[in-house]
Amino acid sequence: MAQVLYLPMDANFNDASSDASEVHTPTYTADIDTIIKYAGAGSGKWIRASNKYVSFPDSVDWNFGSKDFKVRMWVNFASLPTGTGQYCIFDQRGAGYFYCWLSNVSSILTLQVYISGVFGLKTVAWTPTIGVWYDLRIERVGNHVGVYIDDVEKMHDESPGTMADITGDLSIGKLAGYTGYSFDGNLDEIEITVDTGTTYDISATDSLQLSDLLLRKDNRFYPDDSISLSDLLLRKDNRFYPDDSISLSDSFGKTMYVNLPPEFSPLYYWNPATSLWEVVEKPY
Repeated sequence: MAQVLYLPMDANFNDASSDASEVHTPTYTADIDTIIKYAGAGSGKWIRASNKYVSFPDSVDWNFGSKDFKVRMWVNFASLPTGTGQYCIFDQRGAGYFYCWLSNVSSILTLQVYISGVFGLKTVAWTPTIGVWYDLRIERVGNHVGVYIDDVEKMHDESPGTMADITGDLSIGKLAGYTGYSFDGNLDEIEITVDTGTTYDISATDSLQLSDLLLRKDNRFYPDDSISLSDLLLRKDNRFYPDDSISLSDSFGKTMYVNLPPEFSPLYYWNPATSLWEVVEKPY
């Protein structure tokens, strides 16, 4: 996955992404908060009454088409919508919609997500606690699009199509060009990643350690877990492709537990000192 937008918001709202195809230059009136933050030196702060905003011109980088993607951020509310209030978390509109809002609908606080062509308008009741950081994620993997709060899926779609080319500015914390609708609170570590279709092979000169690996299930490795090669994600682009190759001898310097074929049962590891597969038991 390529990181095409990353806003750490430590000192400003500049894009610090590593893989963007073009420079994303923001216009903004929102503030940096160095007291309330999830990570780093600061976070973005929106005060609802001030109507402040952050906005980026449209980019091909978040015209996802039918590709896998992930939009992730940390959200901290200073207040919650009342009456018919609507808090914009992010929004892009033009020839379609790409947005996430928290709205008060008939006195029920509701998270609303809409991605034209991919994820028709869906809602779920959600009453966040003021002053608490929440991990908010919208992610497409193949034909599954899910909306997650703290890694718990709240709504999903199993038949996504191709995202519309929306063309409008991407607004964060407030819908640009509109009065009201402002977020109230802090946002931090905003990141958009997208599958660019680029693959990588591990060569004989590469090194691979367990600290470099991410497991697809929740991006963590636990002491009682084992790893099958199809589970591996390379940190370079967070993806291991079916036509990639990997040699277990590339994992020198770290014992690497794997689910080996039956003929290799029980667990073995490659010992570079003896150049042999040796039987091991898990040390726990």
